[in-house]
Amino acid sequence: MFGFFTLTNEYGKKIRGRVLAPRGNKPVVVFVHGLGGGMFEPQYRVLKKALTLNGFGVCMFDMINSLGRSSFDPQHLSVQDYARDFANVVAHLRAQGFSDLVYFGHSLGGGLVLDALAREGAGVRGAVLLNPFVTHADTAFDRVESVLGKLPMKFSRMMKHFTITQKNVTSFLEFDTIPKAQLITTPLLVMRGKYDKVIPPTQIEALCSRVSGPVVKKTYDYFGHTFLHTQSLKKINDWAQEVVVWIHLLKEKK
Repeated sequence: MFGFFTLTNEYGKKIRGRVLAPRGNKPVVVFVHGLGGGMFEPQYRVLKKALTLNGFGVCMFDMINSLGRSSFDPQHLSVQDYARDFANVVAHLRAQGFSDLVYFGHSLGGGLVLDALAREGAGVRGAVLLNPFVTHADTAFDRVESVLGKLPMKFSRMMKHFTITQKNVTSFLEFDTIPKAQLITTPLLVMRGKYDKVIPPTQIEALCSRVSGPVVKKTYDYFGHTFLHTQSLKKINDWAQEVVVWIHLLKEKK
C-alpha cells in the first residue's frame, strides 16, 4: 500500500510525496517531474498504474516550487534547489531500504536525472527520459538573457507568486549535461515527442551520442512536450506499456 512521506529541506520547506513498495525483486521507479509541474500530470498517472500492475514500486513527489502539494519557496528557484529536492527523496528511499531504483524524468526532471547519473549513477538500474532538459543552449532559457536587465520580475501562476532574480536565471543558463554525458553508464530509454517545441532534437542527439552506457531512442508522432491533446491521450497507455517492457528487461544492479 502507499506510504505518504514529508521531508524537510535545508530551508525548512516541505517536500511531500508517496511511495508504493515493489513486489518480489522489482525496482522502485522514481518520478521526477518538470518545471512548474507535479505528479498530477496524465503521463505520470497512467505510467504509475501500468508499473504497479506489473509489480514495480513507484515513488512520486512534488518538488518545492511546483504546482503540487509541497511547500512554496519563491526565494529558492534554482536548478540546484530542484536537484536537492530530488537528492533528498532518493536518500529517503535508500534509508527506507529501497536500494534498487529506476529513474523517470520529464523535461527539467530529465535534466536532473542526467545530472545525478553523471555524478553517482552506479547504483541505478536504468533511467527513462521523456523530452529531457539537456542544456540551456537554443531553449527558452537562452532567450531570457535578453531581459536580464529587467530583473527581478514578478509573476503569478495558479495563485502562487514568483519573483525571478538573476541568480535564479543564471542557474538555468549554466545548466549543461552534455560535457558530463560520457560519465553516464546507466542504461537509458530516451523518449521524445515529435512535435516538442521546447527541447531541440539536436540536443538529445548530442547527448545520446556521448553517453557511455546503452541507449534506446524512441520518437512519437502523437505528442509534443507532454500529453495534452486528444490523440496523445488516446495512445498514452501504449506509450506506458513500452516503458514497462523496457524496465522489465533491465538487469538488476549488484
